[in-house]
Amino acid sequence: KRTPRRQEGGKGQKEGVRRSKNTVNSQILTETNVNKVMDFNGIQCFYTNADSLPNKLGELMTRIQDGKNSYEVIGITEIYPKNCRYMPGKAELQIEGYELFLSESTSFSKRGAALYINKKLKSEEIKFKEKFEESVWAQIKLNNNDMLLLGCIYKSPSSSPENLDELNKLLITVSKEKKFSHIMVMGDFNFPKIDWKNWLTKGDKISENFVESIRDSYMFQHVTENTRMRENCEPSTLDLILTNDENMIEELNYTSPLGNSDHCSLEFILKCYCEEKSCKTERWNYFKGDYTSMNTFLQCDWNDILKGKNAGQQFDIFMTKFNEAKNKYIPHMNTKANNKAKKHNYIPLDAKTVQKIKKKHRCWTRYRETGDKKKYQEYAKTRNQVKSAIRKAKANMEKEIAQNAKSNPKIFWKYANSKRKTNTGISELKFKSEEGEERKTTTDKEKAEVLASFFSSVFTIEPEGDLPLMHPIEVKQECIEKTYKESEILKLLQNLDV
Repeated sequence: KRTPRRQEGGKGQKEGVRRSKNTVNSQILTETNVNKVMDFNGIQCFYTNADSLPNKLGELMTRIQDGKNSYEVIGITEIYPKNCRYMPGKAELQIEGYELFLSESTSFSKRGAALYINKKLKSEEIKFKEKFEESVWAQIKLNNNDMLLLGCIYKSPSSSPENLDELNKLLITVSKEKKFSHIMVMGDFNFPKIDWKNWLTKGDKISENFVESIRDSYMFQHVTENTRMRENCEPSTLDLILTNDENMIEELNYTSPLGNSDHCSLEFILKCYCEEKSCKTERWNYFKGDYTSMNTFLQCDWNDILKGKNAGQQFDIFMTKFNEAKNKYIPHMNTKANNKAKKHNYIPLDAKTVQKIKKKHRCWTRYRETGDKKKYQEYAKTRNQVKSAIRKAKANMEKEIAQNAKSNPKIFWKYANSKRKTNTGISELKFKSEEGEERKTTTDKEKAEVLASFFSSVFTIEPEGDLPLMHPIEVKQECIEKTYKESEILKLLQNLDV
């Protein structure tokens, strides 16, 4: 019996066109983003093999909106259907309140992997040089200077030897990344011949190479029970959770699958401290503004004040005066900081449907404990009832939205926009910090400042003085009057190739 080895050690813009940061913020932003260390001791995680996610997305949403399961990180493998006619787009798989990261796949034969990370966490996608086919990676800022690396991997049972070698190299490369204090990798690795309780490979060379790569990476594997169970098939442990610390995973539960998938779901807590973003907002209370006094305050000789200034300077002077009046005559409205995860109600469920969902979980637990075929048939019956009930609840919700479209158009357009194939917005932008380091924007405020800095840098500075005079040009050639016959025009029109 071999056990995994422990890890060792473990110049500015031109004056004529510059806009101050205060000007940009007061013009564009209405929120103040504040970073605050979260006061809980872990991240609630969820992982499963969905075996085609689009038709199970509704059930996944119902699990998220359950009060007991406020997941911060969700990992999904086999998100694409087998032999699909078209590849589902990223917008079709989006869930409100989460950032979605997908593995790159252009082939219809690939099943894919996905990471959903709660938007209150500072997450950013990263890539590695290894050419393993189906994996997605993201990093999360933790407390102080710590960093968490999250990975979701799917290894096909028919992977080539070259792809298997790339997987082993990828795990070793990930473990050597010094900037990550915490590393967690989850996924469907499809090694049924490995006994993870004893770390034995039953003489299979491919499985042995994989186990050795985990040992060389100084990682720990936490899943010891069977994760794939199907009627008339031998149970096996295919879904794994790898970390660089033995005590990083707590409260690992094996729950019922999504829909008719034969892989159970894994719920667990990742032990770490992380930072929360945008926990406080500050808004202007325009309804209580004293606009009469504000108008009097702004009554001044603007021609004299702006005389001799270029466009950029004039804008800064005006905005400074305007912001002074705004701060003086319009009060602020502070909202309370909320450290709890946002509760979503994606699909309204009645009490009967909620009871069926709980019954499904109980039936799956009984089947896992006994392996009895009758228990599986009872689970399959309850699973189909839950699937039908969730689809019916979603149809009723959409019907109600359609009926109230005229009286409540905001709800209609919010739902319609969530189903668009493409989502509009500004992605993360790269910029250089004051220290010269290349970074990416994480808030709307940073995006506004980067865009304002870029656009102002390409402005043309006009020379000082009056505009040059254009002398009139004398035209000596006389315009000859030309007449056209109606028949000639008709002939040309008839010969047009349209």
